[in-house]
Amino acid sequence: MRYQPEASATLRLEVDGDGAPAVFAKHLADGTAPIASRHQALWSRSNLPPELRIAEPLAADPVREVLWTRGVPGRPVTEAVDPAQLPDATVSVGPMLAALHASAVPVRGRVDVDGLLAEAHSKATKLSRAHPAVGPAVNDLVAAATRRRAEAGPERLCTLHGDFHLAQLVWSEQGPVLVDLDSMTHGPPEVDLAEFLAELALRDLPRGIARGVASELLSSYSSASGTEIDAALLETCADVEFLNRCYRHLRRHSPGWQSDLAAALGRHAEMRSLLRP
Repeated sequence: MRYQPEASATLRLEVDGDGAPAVFAKHLADGTAPIASRHQALWSRSNLPPELRIAEPLAADPVREVLWTRGVPGRPVTEAVDPAQLPDATVSVGPMLAALHASAVPVRGRVDVDGLLAEAHSKATKLSRAHPAVGPAVNDLVAAATRRRAEAGPERLCTLHGDFHLAQLVWSEQGPVLVDLDSMTHGPPEVDLAEFLAELALRDLPRGIARGVASELLSSYSSASGTEIDAALLETCADVEFLNRCYRHLRRHSPGWQSDLAAALGRHAEMRSLLRP
């Protein structure tokens, strides 16, 4: 079972029978009906491209607010693939994300980059108060992201995964399968890309491996989507997401969170190095 306070609780149920896939039951704090409908809409599209492999939705219980999904036979990519092989194993992730972005599934909500920046300013203030030693670093990070936002072009809108990172990929015989689609929303494609790259930078991967995965993602995404990635917008979103992930150390408030926070912030330059194909 996986529990995320005030967000969700996920139960994995093993089905009797040799080789039968597991079934996942997820209770969502925000309700299941809209999430189930857009997941089903994506799954049932007659023109779903083969590169967009997603977990199969089974049913939704609106009373108990539970979403049922068929498990993907396989293990998470991070467990199934040797780190040295990750760049090759994730070569199809860029086209997969491009196909999701082009799916035009009707979803509610929208990610607004200016709103993300406002939230980042608030989190930087809270971090500075809780641990003054990191104040200059987080305030400089947000100030730079705000300046860079002015250099970005108009935001394009597409269907976003909404929580896109390496752990959302399960390794199957056909290649990576995308799971956990319950955060789907609308927004600029750079938001999904930034989430992936910020999380990738904070993993304990050799720098060359992380760089290989990032480079392949950006170049293959741009090629598959037929559009250029807005570098300034990507950098802005990546800085915001990087701060969001560092902020989790404060929220958890576990022993030693201050040193863990400082160590995570110290990887900012490494994250920035992943933002170019």
